[in-house]
Amino acid sequence: ELLYFYLDVIDLVTNNETRCQMIALVTDIFCDDFLQTDIVSKLEEKLDSNNVDVIKQVLSTLTTIPLSDSTDRRIREKIIPMIMTGVLDVKV
Repeated sequence: ELLYFYLDVIDLVTNNETRCQMIALVTDIFCDDFLQTDIVSKLEEKLDSNNVDVIKQVLSTLTTIPLSDSTDRRIREKIIPMIMTGVLDVKV
């Protein structure tokens, strides 16, 4: 329950740098392999954020966790449209 509380508190923090640090530390604080599935699913929810810094930190944190093929595929399906939108927004 502490993990869920911690991850929910991240959404309440208003300082962007603090939020990103909290996301980066989640795997260090909750290092039990048993919790990895929960961490990944909660971080995956944060990919829906409108905050680019949070999304970047979530992706960075997810790269430190070994993902199953299905989870990896699901996350890639979420971020590919983001990449395509970003490419369209770039002005040459």
